[in-house]
Amino acid sequence: SRPSSLGVGAGYARRLFDVVERFGLPRAALLRHAAAGLGGWEPTGARIPLTALVALFRSAMTLTGRRDLGLEFGRQVRPDTFDVLGYALMTCSNLGEAIGLVPLYRRVVFDSGYSETHIGREGDLVKLCWVMLPEASRAGLPYCDLLAESLIASWFGLGRWISGADMPLAEVRFRHPAPNDDVPFTSFFGCPVRFACGENALLFATDLLSLPLVQADPVLTAMPSIS
Repeated sequence: SRPSSLGVGAGYARRLFDVVERFGLPRAALLRHAAAGLGGWEPTGARIPLTALVALFRSAMTLTGRRDLGLEFGRQVRPDTFDVLGYALMTCSNLGEAIGLVPLYRRVVFDSGYSETHIGREGDLVKLCWVMLPEASRAGLPYCDLLAESLIASWFGLGRWISGADMPLAEVRFRHPAPNDDVPFTSFFGCPVRFACGENALLFATDLLSLPLVQADPVLTAMPSIS
């Protein structure tokens, strides 16, 4: 895809609308404020341009005054936020299997060419990273603090929801500078949160990979896998 045509699953935008409406901001008001950055996009169809999603996030923070908007997004996340990927996760028996699916289905959420999900180890810890590709930056596609925070918070929030467990983290990292008040971040993640460290990542103990998924759907699990 051409950089200007890259998009994200519309479930992500729908969740943002839900979040701002809980803050008392009508969806129509958000769309009006973000109109210049939407390029004519309207909340219909299965995809939203990445540039339009960033415009919505930035307008949402301006209108609500909530710098912790991404954290609230993570609190409210459910499988439909990630469209087909979210439901694919519910075919898994444990957290490790679910995390292993993320790179396979990542194009369902973010189009190829904008970002990648990396799973690796750092010492005794598992590290799950969301990486914006250099070619996306060179093409003028925006990096957005709020988008990064919403995604990392969503991984954590969805992991807790589908496992029914607290999921203690060792550390959270963001590549962008810290906000004026980072206390809500430490409170939300329950661990040290580092900013301006060059990556967006969750780090956690290996034994969390064996957490069973209490929200697993046995009907979905029995269905053939989606290629």
